[in-house]
Parts: sequence; structure tokens; C-alpha cells
Amino acid sequence: MAQKALCSAVVAMAAGQVIGANNQLAWKAPEDLRHFKRLTTGHVVIMGRKTWSSLGRPLPQRVNIVLSQKGIEKHTDVVSFGHIEDVLEYAEEQTQKLGKKEYFVIGGGQIYELFMPHIQRIHLTYVDLHVDGDTYFSWPKDKFLGHAGRYRSADVHNPALHFLCMDRRGGLPFAPLPTYIQS
Repeated sequence: MAQKALCSAVVAMAAGQVIGANNQLAWKAPEDLRHFKRLTTGHVVIMGRKTWSSLGRPLPQRVNIVLSQKGIEKHTDVVSFGHIEDVLEYAEEQTQKLGKKEYFVIGGGQIYELFMPHIQRIHLTYVDLHVDGDTYFSWPKDKFLGHAGRYRSADVHNPALHFLCMDRRGGLPFAPLPTYIQS
């Protein structure tokens, strides 16, 4: 049997652990969106109903899974489940089919919280801004070990960004550091 895939979270967070406002990101950061795309393209992504609604379409070149007890409107490129166990099983199966070793939980706040016991790695972009928001990201900080990250200074298009990778202490040993940390 193949080794179990790594369940990871991808999250962009501003000061005060803010991740969104009114079902949208509370900032513009094209560099972070490129980072998100590089990480998740070709992989399985898991999101909640509100994140799915805010996107308005499936993310291309990814297996899109939505967790929603209310259900969503049927779409040919999206699979929806009402229970986390079904999502985890399907994500694992699809990740193996794709020949990948990692799948991604991409939000929102309630979904991160629900999946946190299963998350082994957090790809965190700290957005160096103070913004108002209504959705927050929290994680058991004592259970995750941060690695050196990459810093990108602010420019005309982006706020300052800190790209970090944190692994669960005592987590899966096979996961090499992502290239954005290694370089």
C-alpha cells in the first residue's frame, strides 16, 4: 500500500490572524496568488461552501472538493461531500491517483478548524497588513514547528509577504521541505 498523503493547509493571514472579510480576501497580493497556484496546481484542494461560493468557479487543473452539509449546486469539475470522513477518503484516493504526496485544505476559517486534527503541514503566507476582517485562522502553535521562510518586500502591487512552512511536531517523516523554503 502507498504511503499516506500529507494533509496540508494553505493560508494567507494578515495581522490579528485575519484571513478574510465578507467571504473575500481582505487585501490584494498577486505574488501570494502565484504562490498559491504553484503549490496547488495538479493537486487536490478542499474547501468549504463559502470559499467555493467566493471563488465562483472550480480552480483549474486541480481536483476540487467541497465540504458542505447544505450541499452545493452540481458542477462537473467539483465533488461535494457532507462529512469530513468522506472528504478525507476521497482526497487520499485522488491524491494517490494523481501520483502526488500532498493535498491541500484551502479554507475558510471553519474548514481549517475542522481539518486541523488531520493537518500535518501549514503553508502560511503572513501578509504584513492590519485589516478589518470577520474570519480568522488559528492553529495549535505549540504543536507546529516553523521552518525558515522566504520574505518578499512590499512593492507597488503587493504588501510585504512572509512565506512560511510549519510541520506538525511528530508528524509524517517523509515530507521534504517545499522548494520555496529550500531556495
